[in-house]
Amino acid sequence: MKKVLLIFLCLTNFTVFSQCPNDWIQLFSQQDIDDFANTYPNCTQLLDALYIEGTDITDLSGLSQITSSIDVIVIRNNTNLLSLNGLGPIEFQGGFAGLIIQDNPILQTLSSFSGTLLDDTGLFIQNNPALASLGGLEGITSVSVLTVNENDSLLNLDGLDSIGSADSFSILNNENLQNITGLSNIGGYLESVTIAHNPSLTSLNGLQSIKSVQVDGLAIVNNDSLINLEGLHGLEEVWFAIQIIDNENLSDITAINEIDVSMMQVWAMTDNPLLNSCDITSLCTFLEMDRDTFISGNNNGCNSEIEVEKSCNSLTLVENTLEDAIFLFPNPVANQLNISAKQNLEIFNTRIYSALGQLVLQSKLSAIDLSGLSNSLYFVEVITSKGTLYKRVVKNL
Repeated sequence: MKKVLLIFLCLTNFTVFSQCPNDWIQLFSQQDIDDFANTYPNCTQLLDALYIEGTDITDLSGLSQITSSIDVIVIRNNTNLLSLNGLGPIEFQGGFAGLIIQDNPILQTLSSFSGTLLDDTGLFIQNNPALASLGGLEGITSVSVLTVNENDSLLNLDGLDSIGSADSFSILNNENLQNITGLSNIGGYLESVTIAHNPSLTSLNGLQSIKSVQVDGLAIVNNDSLINLEGLHGLEEVWFAIQIIDNENLSDITAINEIDVSMMQVWAMTDNPLLNSCDITSLCTFLEMDRDTFISGNNNGCNSEIEVEKSCNSLTLVENTLEDAIFLFPNPVANQLNISAKQNLEIFNTRIYSALGQLVLQSKLSAIDLSGLSNSLYFVEVITSKGTLYKRVVKNL
């Protein structure tokens, strides 16, 4: 009987010893990582947080047996870590799970995370100045919070293409980021969207699938190469606030002309020195609601609330004239879209954009052949001698 009990206790101790710890794990050196594999050879699912942080850590192979986590994994302040090889892919499970990769000065690749599954949890990629690609994160399909901040070698967000939903995201302080088309599958309703302090960003294409930004609203701040808001054509409503601030070369905000502002409380449009036309329908409507408006530091015509209100009064007459004078039919359209105008109105050009904001067709004809386009929603821009009219058209065989 004593022998049986002794064997049972030994087996029990071995099982407890070899599984993952029930408390958070902190690995501060290469030796800690190497020892982990020996101490917990059968640890496959992390039950608590894992912190990897050390100046001499260069290889994560001691963690290769880990395949899933129900809590956060934090990889930060690893001054000699070039890659995450040895760790991943990981399946993140549960509301407390998430991935934080932060303050790793020479980290160049996340490729070992290829196949990682992260669903409705947080993803934070912050201050990794040598990281040139987000490749390896293609298995992530939804996140609660997405932050890409201070990654100076990133040129794009390719690798995030599979993310179809997010509660909120912030793209901040990425010195060389040129485009955000990697976000093009994120759509529907979000709580907040922030694009700020990205001096090389030239376009917002990638945001076309977003329909509504609720709770905190939309912020486009200090993106010096941005000249317009193309990419926000699909946006239908914003709650609480719009902030368009300190964008040095921004001169056109017509992409947000038609959004519903009835739930908004604040509109800030300041310090955009080339912006001289703010009389878009959405802002004019907001001004009539007598809520918090901040307009200053822009070019003449958009330098104060009074200037914009004057332009809005004129715009109302022009819009009504164009709405009554230009006809697009049929809608929905199968193959040929016809455009007609009343007398004394000349149509210079018609441009057709996809739901992603890409120019797919332009014509100076009154009958435009759409047979080569797939069934979808399109945005039609009609440029006339008396202004520009924007319409939505559905292509449907």
